Amino acid sequence: MVKIVSYKERTKEDGSTFHVLEVQGGLEIVQSQSTGSYYATTKKAYIPTTFDQVMCQSFVGKEIEGTIVKEECENYLYVVKETGEELILNHR
Repeated sequence: MVKIVSYKERTKEDGSTFHVLEVQGGLEIVQSQSTGSYYATTKKAYIPTTFDQVMCQSFVGKEIEGTIVKEECENYLYVVKETGEELILNHR
């Protein structure tokens, strides 16, 4: 199960806006690759919607079936808008 914990308004390049739901998975215990120590974390993701702000707000706190997974894909270029840094990613 994943839980809808928030929503955000995003702006497209053409200036129009849309909403995304922030979903969060369950508690996971993982081991740090650098220190070997264990820590608790959760995965989160943002899902674009066609909903307005009122509808998004009504979903906050709801749980839905599913899990958040990191899937490998072909390499693509991602630019961090705040810094201009270019990253080559291979997951979604």
